Amino acid sequence: MMTEARKGEIALKIFKRKIMREGFTFDQNTRREVGNVAAEIGISLDEALQFIGTVVGELMAENLMAMNSSRSAAPRGKRR
Repeated sequence: MMTEARKGEIALKIFKRKIMREGFTFDQNTRREVGNVAAEIGISLDEALQFIGTVVGELMAENLMAMNSSRSAAPRGKRR
């Protein structure tokens, strides 16, 4: 049987992958949809928004780190 912690890890990875593939735009419609989903699953809008903000922030940090590491790994030309 799968633990709740493992289920959470898998769900988070799926959510992050979905955001990376489809992108994320935050506008009034998105806020309304997040509010509706939050109500359906029994959490507050604030908690849902905090979760999304945290995940989007993590993805941004991961992408920036990947960009920096690929930039530093690339061979550099001679400076003039």
